Amino acid sequence: MTSKRFLFGVGGVVVVTLLAIVSTNYYLNLFGLFRSESSLRIWVDEKTSKYLMSFRYVPENFEGAIIGPSVSTNMQTKNIEGFKIYNLSMNGGNISEIKYAIDNVLEKGNLKYLVVCVYPYLTKNSGIKGRQINKKEYWGSLYSLIPMRVAMAATAYQVFPRLDQFHDSEWGYNDSNLSKKHIVFENIISRKIENHPKEIVVDPQAYNELREVLDLARLKGVQIFAYYYPIYYEFIDVYRASGAWDWYQEEMNGLFTKDDLLWDMNEPDYDYLTHNTRTYIDGHLSDWGAEQVVEVIETKLKSFESSRRITEIRAAE
Repeated sequence: MTSKRFLFGVGGVVVVTLLAIVSTNYYLNLFGLFRSESSLRIWVDEKTSKYLMSFRYVPENFEGAIIGPSVSTNMQTKNIEGFKIYNLSMNGGNISEIKYAIDNVLEKGNLKYLVVCVYPYLTKNSGIKGRQINKKEYWGSLYSLIPMRVAMAATAYQVFPRLDQFHDSEWGYNDSNLSKKHIVFENIISRKIENHPKEIVVDPQAYNELREVLDLARLKGVQIFAYYYPIYYEFIDVYRASGAWDWYQEEMNGLFTKDDLLWDMNEPDYDYLTHNTRTYIDGHLSDWGAEQVVEVIETKLKSFESSRRITEIRAAE
């Protein structure tokens, strides 16, 4: 066999293999990029999956989104009655990473509501961490092995049943507590207080990126809801004692306007959460705690819509 024929042969195999990969990925459409899908779940790589789903699946199927770091990923927004809110929070995600996804949704969809979980980790640092989010992944989802890896994971979960934190993730829910069932919050409180940071860091770039997200939401006519994550009271007392909490709130409050709905779940009205060890599993929300926060968000959404309808009726009279 001549070298030219060998090269043509190898090239033919590569082309056929690539076409097979592209065809399979297009057919599977695991992220809803190439045709509409009414229900898609996550299997692996939460950041990548949510980023890719933000191009079409989320804008086409949801009227609102929640953004935040890991402390808000395990809130099942499907339980919010009367509203279709996708949980676009990302485990380990900062605003730089989340911004890739929420900007897509704001630009491509007709979002009505944006809910922001305000928590120090969201703006602690900036930039992409790891390799889960990359603009090249849009077309990469066609010719890369990512969809095949997702398909393999889906098959593995069905053949070899094991913990599946994304078992109910069509609305972005991450059952992150599945692997934490052994943790008893009361047993780790003293250690966490001892090691708890006294200061809060706000990265300037991250701060500006959050501002840009909020500005884009307002430009698109999206109503902003934002809440300070309910921190266990003995942990937040460390921040308060150093003055860090007052400084942090002053910084973050500067991002919001009078038209935004902002509330602090560390105020006395929410002592039933922040003074209750049942609310937490390791500082993150327990399943029960997440349910309570979801109920508060539902109440805020319903109250806003009720007020808006009353205003519209009065204006029409």
